[in-house]
Amino acid sequence: MIELERHIEILLLSNDCVIVPDFGGFMTHHVDACYDEKENIFFPPQRTLGFNQQLTLNDSLLVQSYIEAYDISYPEALRRIEDEVWELKQHLEHKAEYEFNDLGTIRLNDEGKYEFTPCEAGILTPGLYGLNSFEMERLLTGFAPTINVETKPIIIEAEKETEELVKTEIHQKFSSNIFLDNEDEEPYTIRPGVVRNLLAACIAALAFLLFPANIGNGDSRSILISKIDTGMLTRIISFEATQRPPIIEKIAVKENIAKNNTFTSQDSIEPTRVPFYTIVLCSQVSLKNATNYKNTLHKSGYTEAEVLQKGKSTKVIYGKYETENQAYNILNKLRNHPEFKDCWVMRVKG
Repeated sequence: MIELERHIEILLLSNDCVIVPDFGGFMTHHVDACYDEKENIFFPPQRTLGFNQQLTLNDSLLVQSYIEAYDISYPEALRRIEDEVWELKQHLEHKAEYEFNDLGTIRLNDEGKYEFTPCEAGILTPGLYGLNSFEMERLLTGFAPTINVETKPIIIEAEKETEELVKTEIHQKFSSNIFLDNEDEEPYTIRPGVVRNLLAACIAALAFLLFPANIGNGDSRSILISKIDTGMLTRIISFEATQRPPIIEKIAVKENIAKNNTFTSQDSIEPTRVPFYTIVLCSQVSLKNATNYKNTLHKSGYTEAEVLQKGKSTKVIYGKYETENQAYNILNKLRNHPEFKDCWVMRVKG
């Protein structure tokens, strides 16, 4: 069974040339859209196919298609192509022609050479959207519509009459009815009593705001004048003034608590100038946590635990040793303890 045509058709979707080893190469050619004047048919752009018998060198494109399609090795795919090419040649020698579906027909002439006739519809090309041809008759040049001479004056007279009627109707509307809408509307009036009451209320409110009312006692000679009670403002101000000292006291208490909770440099050690080796229990922790962990270790009996602070780095270390071997010996002895399970040895520079 010859399966070459299926692989060639699929490969030509994204390639312009597909070579069949020891047979020939199929090459595509672009054909622009055209118009057949005799048949009045527009033909869309397409890709046609050609064949070159001289292209027989294996470029591995067809072999790779067989490998991906059948999941076989390269030698097996090449052997499968050779078998199909041999079968194709045998078919051409006996029947002199072979038709590739949707590609074209190849023939063997008397001189022993191959002649290829491509498919008239061209090969499948997604980029050309599969457009089809269509027929459209040519428009006649110099074509002008004929007008009946007898009916033309009648049409013109009718148009003039309609224009005059429209003009007269518009003139009548604007001349006679321009003031009708205003006459038909009822005027909006305000009763004098309402105006008088509103004016009296405004005058009374203005007099109440501008002139203070005098309040007097019948028995005493003093006259009390109404004024704004400023006692409310003084009470508010005094209340705010009395409330501020507790805030300052709270801030002072917080500062004292912060001072009591801060850890001074006495709880940690600075690296000495003489380099030494040590066992690191934990690293990249805050000074507070490191100090608490050191105190816990002291309570457990590990009195050599100290806090090492160098720059921004804070570590909890155990012991100081002159050599690295001494530090590892101590670490191996203490490895069974849970506190020294994830420890490591580090050299501290002076």
